[in-house]
Amino acid sequence: WRIKVLELLAVLSALPPRKSGCPCYLGRDRQRLMQHIRTHLRHAACEPLSLEELAQAHGLSLTTFKRDFTRMFGISPGAYRRHCRMELAARLLTETQLSITEIALHMGYQNGSKFSAAFCDEMGVLPGEYRKKLGSLE
Repeated sequence: WRIKVLELLAVLSALPPRKSGCPCYLGRDRQRLMQHIRTHLRHAACEPLSLEELAQAHGLSLTTFKRDFTRMFGISPGAYRRHCRMELAARLLTETQLSITEIALHMGYQNGSKFSAAFCDEMGVLPGEYRKKLGSLE
């Protein structure tokens, strides 16, 4: 077992040094908090709550919140919120007869063109094309 310990120490010593103040992991309590916030973001993706207000509501600075969320989930909180919004928009496009403008307003976009661009960035097609493709599959 001593050889295994020496091998492990050799591997660890070959790793690049950590940045100071940058822990490699999040503690259990912070992980739970980030999971709670992620659930909150998913369920409230279209609410006008800013990320700063969300961080403050959970006793975090915006910088700490963004850093820990990104570290834990591999995506920034803003990108995650957009992803959740576009998933909901995709469901509305296929499950309702709402116009694209109505869906855009529901998603928090003030105009349809910005919504269409964001939807296309996330889903790879424009909302109208998405609706037509999935509508033709049914």
